[in-house]
Amino acid sequence: MGISHAAIRGGFAVFFVALVAGCGGGGADTAAAPPGQSIDDGHRRPPPRPLTCAQLAGMTIPVESIGLPTSGAAVTSAVVVAASGTGAALVPEHSLVTPRP
Repeated sequence: MGISHAAIRGGFAVFFVALVAGCGGGGADTAAAPPGQSIDDGHRRPPPRPLTCAQLAGMTIPVESIGLPTSGAAVTSAVVVAASGTGAALVPEHSLVTPRP
């Protein structure tokens, strides 16, 4: 006795349906990009680079970018401060920023 052709076809049909069902197909588990961006935008552009102290000097930050009750911000000067300390007390090199009075 062997397996009938109908049983083989039925088994193949169940296998095929299970295989296709596992492929997704646009259900609720798909990723959504923020408005105005595609999902791959973050992969095409390099990450933003930090600004140098020289680039910070003279910079202004509009009220809309701060999100708090303020009149905006402006940097009058920025100087490099060397790293200091060791171990847990280590303070890395950074910019000392002086705001507009």
